[in-house]
Amino acid sequence: GTKMVVLGDSTFDILYQYTLNTPWDVTTAVYDSVSHNPIYLFGNGTTSGSGQSYGFTYSSDGMILLVTGLRSFWPHKVCAFAVTTPYTLAGIKYMGRCSRPSQNATYYAVEFSADGTRMFWLDPVTGVETQIIAAAP
Repeated sequence: GTKMVVLGDSTFDILYQYTLNTPWDVTTAVYDSVSHNPIYLFGNGTTSGSGQSYGFTYSSDGMILLVTGLRSFWPHKVCAFAVTTPYTLAGIKYMGRCSRPSQNATYYAVEFSADGTRMFWLDPVTGVETQIIAAAP
């Protein structure tokens, strides 16, 4: 409860990390001068292209950051990033994995069930959809 990562700026591209001086109390947030723009690593691991991040979540152990977004040359996807410190942006690295579980979905938020077998996302047109994950988490 002492770290907080938020997505925001005018284009919703940047993730920012904060320390909460009182656990779980956002009014005590202090910016850690740590930020990351994962959208530039989507797809091909380069900084070329443009796009937006729309939502993110962490794996249950906090070591994998999953970010939803799009780039100019491909539709909405969910991409995985490894971190070195749970629930932070420390050492963030693109894992070379992106998925588009539904061809018709626009992913504005993503969340996983506690056991990691179901992915839920918010599509602004159709509402919440569920995708069953075939492989073990």
